[in-house]
Parts: sequence; structure tokens; C-alpha cells
Amino acid sequence: MALSAPEQRLLDEYGIVLPTSISKPGGNFLPFRRHGDVVYISGRIPEILTGSELIQDEAKASAKGLTAPADHTQFVCGKVGAEVSLELAQVAARLCCVSLLRNLKLACPGGDLGKIKAFLNVQGFVNGEPLFGDHPKVINGCSDMLCDLFGAEIGAHSRFAVGSGSLPRGVSVEVAAVVAVAES
Repeated sequence: MALSAPEQRLLDEYGIVLPTSISKPGGNFLPFRRHGDVVYISGRIPEILTGSELIQDEAKASAKGLTAPADHTQFVCGKVGAEVSLELAQVAARLCCVSLLRNLKLACPGGDLGKIKAFLNVQGFVNGEPLFGDHPKVINGCSDMLCDLFGAEIGAHSRFAVGSGSLPRGVSVEVAAVVAVAES
């Protein structure tokens, strides 16, 4: 099966291939919920892609900021503005975006990301130190990637970016989304 245009861009520009499976949630909730043509993607955290089955081209992935320093082994963790720089937090937001797309692929008819009609809303949570105020700049990592992969007509969305005292597993960023998808 040929890749959809967004998946081909993800491979060509980022060196990433999306798998056909997702990890199970850590609680009594679904990774996504579809109702008609609207898909609600549960919060996704920044899993490190270095050495994962997703990376097909390590150089491209690294150039696009989708690999993280060796001191982050499974997730990008820490307080933004203290242990985590703005730049690394933006990498974390892009990693969250890749995880969103993994779930969204399963929610789309035939696993085809080309069936996405519009990203309606993105919710971004930043685990920042108390005086950190650049939450929107962090979540731009995810928003910019969506617009890059899908174009502004589909990828542009409403959004909020808020600070949080902590996030699951101590991660730096968490992102969720609401997406309109063709019904068939």
C-alpha cells in the first residue's frame, strides 16, 4: 500500500515511518475516541525515537530535531526552563506530534492520514519551572510540524498552551488533539 501524502512527507523530510500499532494506555481510557467524523486523541507524551522502529533515516530525524540527547533514555523529562531548554522542549512537542499521528493513523479509514480533513484543536501542557512563560513557543514545535506535514488548510488549528506543575512520568510536554476525519 502506498503512503499517504502526509506520511510520505514524514518519511522524506523527517525520516519517520509510522507503525500500525500503538502502545496501550496506562489506565482506563482509550488512546483515541472517534465520534462521526471527529477524533479525540488522548494526551501523548514525548517518547524518544532514537533507535526505535519509527526512524528510517537517523540523519533526517536528527536534522529535524526528532532525536534527543543520550541523557534522556525513554522520554524527554524535566522542568522546562530549568533542566530542559526551550529548544529541547520544542523537540519534545514534535515527539508528541509523532505520537499523535501514530494514534490518528489507526483512527483514519484504512489507516490513511490523507483522510484527515482538519486539525481542529491542539491542547498543549508544559511542565515548566514557576517563572517559565514561553509555553506557546514550546507547543509551536507540534503546531509547526502539523502545518509542515499537512499544509495550513488542514494543519492549522485552534490551540491552547498552558503551564503545569507536573506531568505523567515527569515528562516535559504533553499534547492532545481533536481532528476531523473523513467517515470513509
